[in-house]
Amino acid sequence: MMQTAGNILLFLSLLTAVYLFKLTFLQKMPGGDYGVGYAWALLFSMAVFWICLSLVAGIIGFQGGFGWLSLGRFPEVECWSCVS
Repeated sequence: MMQTAGNILLFLSLLTAVYLFKLTFLQKMPGGDYGVGYAWALLFSMAVFWICLSLVAGIIGFQGGFGWLSLGRFPEVECWSCVS
């Protein structure tokens, strides 16, 4: 169940990444009021992308997928770097 949810979130983040690529590289930024909507679309897309990948990282960590990382001198720092 968790693996299916992770795959769905990865697919959603892929779609969001393609949309972000389209917004930033293939489209000219509009001016005026359209520019404000463009900026909000960019911000919300980045938020969706970040949330999806954070949830995927959480699912991977919950299932022990980050077990290959060594918890040497600074275990709490490495743990937080995996989450973020």
